[in-house]
Amino acid sequence: MGDSLNVFDYVKKYLPKSVADALDGLDELGRYALKEIRIRRNMPVVFIINNIPSFADKYSGITHFLPKTPLIVDDVGFDEMLNAMCEYSFYSKINTMKNGFITLENGSRVGICSTAVYDDNALVSVKDVSSVAVRIPRQAVGCGMEIVKALFSNGLCSAIVAGKPSSGKTTLLRDMARELSSGFNSRYRKVTVIDERNELAGKVGKFFTLDVGVNTDVITGFEKAMAIETAIRTLSPDVIVCDEVSTLKEAQSIKFGFSCGVHFLLSVHIGSFDDLYRRTVLRELLESGFFKKIILLDDSYTAKIIDCQEIYDEADRKHIDNFFLADSRNYHGE
Repeated sequence: MGDSLNVFDYVKKYLPKSVADALDGLDELGRYALKEIRIRRNMPVVFIINNIPSFADKYSGITHFLPKTPLIVDDVGFDEMLNAMCEYSFYSKINTMKNGFITLENGSRVGICSTAVYDDNALVSVKDVSSVAVRIPRQAVGCGMEIVKALFSNGLCSAIVAGKPSSGKTTLLRDMARELSSGFNSRYRKVTVIDERNELAGKVGKFFTLDVGVNTDVITGFEKAMAIETAIRTLSPDVIVCDEVSTLKEAQSIKFGFSCGVHFLLSVHIGSFDDLYRRTVLRELLESGFFKKIILLDDSYTAKIIDCQEIYDEADRKHIDNFFLADSRNYHGE
């Protein structure tokens, strides 16, 4: 819990003083349960605590109901906050902002809503940011132990963590990497974490703020496909861990890794159980035949481990044709 509080204090320094003061009113459990802070120009600030929206009264602290005098961030305060998040160089963050987010130095992701700027049908910039959603990375040491025992007590296998946004996929992946790297079953596995958005390890400068294990190498900021192939060629990993696999190029790099004897732990976004056999990228990954387990997370962070064979059987039961023959035209941007 202490590591999460360090992240909490780090994020606080970017926020308007009024928001930081409201957060100071949370007890330790409240700070640990805080998942997001949503700040919209001239609108009530929303705190997502245990997946429940809450508000701050300017005079009496945080409440589950919209108060008569809610905490609001005005234009000046919003712009000051945004400038700080951009390290006082808006255009240094344009590449990620075009994709809808800013990543703070410690790996905390800030989603943004803005207006697109096009030139000859190409997205070149954004402007007029109207709201931000600050996500708080959670270091829940030990949360993956039971899953690690269930999956890896008899050796390594490759697995997919699947769930909706904010279901705990990144937190679980991080702890699984830590367990495998740090002596589970008296083996210190060589783990490589591909941390494209700096959310798994939270690197600040030369140092990591989140524990991913004693025998773990971290590649930060590189596109996943390139980083996976680099890791395979240079680091001889037993296991590669990566978050939010979503493109054909990434899937192909993973399949290249399988041909080199590497195991993978990765996460994917799904909206429902049906996505497990309908999403194109998942079909491509499962078609490899190397993934043995899927860890399905629900909104309460409860995990269910299912055999990949169940997905094949369900696809057959529903008569989904060409389950293993994904059309590459469907991969663009998925």
